[in-house]
Amino acid sequence: MLKLLAQKGSRSMQIIAVRKEHMRRIGLLLLIIVAVVLYRLRFHWISLTPTRMYSRKIGLQADREYFELEGNKFLILGGSMHYFRIPRAYWADRMLKMKALGLNTLVTYIPWNLHEPQKGIFNFKDNLDFDWLLRDKTMKLRTTYTGFTDAVDDFFDELIPKVIPFQPGKPKMVMEYWSGWFDHWGGDHHVYHEGILNTIAALLNKGVSINLYMFHGGTNFGFMNGAQDFGTYIADVTSYDYDAPLSESGDYTEKYAQIRELYSKWLGQKLPEQPAQMYKARYTTIRVKEYIPLWDALNQLEKPIQSERPINMENLPINNGSGQAYGYTLYNTVINSGGLLHSGQNVRDRAQIFVDGQSVGFLDYNNVELAISVAAGKRNLSLLVENRGRVNYGNKLDDQRKGLIGDVFLNKEPLKDFTIYPLEMKTNFIESFSAIQLNSVPENPTLPAFFYGVLYVDSLPYDTFIKLKGWTKGVVFVNGMNLGRYWEIGPQQTLYLPAPWLQHGSNEIVIFEESKAGRTVEFLNKPDLGPAQHV
Repeated sequence: MLKLLAQKGSRSMQIIAVRKEHMRRIGLLLLIIVAVVLYRLRFHWISLTPTRMYSRKIGLQADREYFELEGNKFLILGGSMHYFRIPRAYWADRMLKMKALGLNTLVTYIPWNLHEPQKGIFNFKDNLDFDWLLRDKTMKLRTTYTGFTDAVDDFFDELIPKVIPFQPGKPKMVMEYWSGWFDHWGGDHHVYHEGILNTIAALLNKGVSINLYMFHGGTNFGFMNGAQDFGTYIADVTSYDYDAPLSESGDYTEKYAQIRELYSKWLGQKLPEQPAQMYKARYTTIRVKEYIPLWDALNQLEKPIQSERPINMENLPINNGSGQAYGYTLYNTVINSGGLLHSGQNVRDRAQIFVDGQSVGFLDYNNVELAISVAAGKRNLSLLVENRGRVNYGNKLDDQRKGLIGDVFLNKEPLKDFTIYPLEMKTNFIESFSAIQLNSVPENPTLPAFFYGVLYVDSLPYDTFIKLKGWTKGVVFVNGMNLGRYWEIGPQQTLYLPAPWLQHGSNEIVIFEESKAGRTVEFLNKPDLGPAQHV
């Protein structure tokens, strides 16, 4: 099967590159068209599908230069939408809006890392890490390396019976026509409009099927944002708005209206009515009044790990031998002197350094040295290492182990004898704060820390957007659910909070702040994704 792709790095993002799939199993792993899902078994496509197709038995065929469905010539008008980036309660709404755009096919990724978070343990429930693969130090991802292909086979044994086989042959299809682009921390919010309508029209007129990547981007909830590294590591933001036709929160955009008009004219018929926009609420600003420093919160974790040398996240002996996939890892040791601390390029991806609980600086890809003040006696040295997101394509794919992946040096001598705390920040850990005594927030709180507040909703919950003015960098949890990361460097300045994650009455807000805490949390009725850059 041929993929017509926009060339990576191209600012015009036209369809100028053609790539052949290397092998069926890898292609299926990366992208599976979950049916030509024509939701007709669940949503009625009366205006788009001939009546005789409702009792179809043959399905989609690809034996000619065009697709056929039940013997009828069929052009795929697809849209990418990742179910794991969307609250389950909103799946139907987003698919109906897809239908109203004129699309007839839903395209999605099947995320192996979510469906098999631990080796041999499969999850196909609710909203839903091939990270355990990285425990194998010789692992080569997306290759014919036996350790990888064996794991793929095991996963496909579970996956394939759950999906409908789809193996196109001769027809031409633009598998990913990029309708926008994602953002990374420290950059701008990418928007893309130029040439989209002309390109789509040209493809339709040539009888080429097309998939809009993305139709609806959604959100990188939790720690699920990725990263890029083509010489410089940059992590993606929490929002996966993508400047797609349907916004991160499911709202219509100008791009949606323009594409809808184009498809309606090309199909020669009126499209289904658009579902109503969802109301967005501006809730009362709350003040955080209680907190617990990270150092005290360690008591809520299981017994720490003792090791002479650092252990990377994936090889920590937790989670039934599958290691730690996401979050932070705290490495504690004792030093007897000051001097020059050197990362040895073994920090993945960012480490905040503490001496006796006081922050003294950071180590990352660009900052590999840090001076530690000289003092008499023994002192505690702590490295709070954040996994900021794994690269998911390119030459660095096999270099994605996180935490401390090797020795860190003080005066050229490797540090030893570590006490290691995996900080995965799972729901049960976050919810444990509601059952213990917290401290009142002082004028100068001890950081890093978890801050606690309550949002009271006196009506049915509505979508909203969290604004953290005065806060620096961290993670937000609402009723135990991880909304994702925030960082003052932007571009993203708000976090999307979907209504299904709220409840009538009291809602617990927990903020993990690394460096500098604000005092209030705002709830806005529109997002702020930062200054726009046209690509």
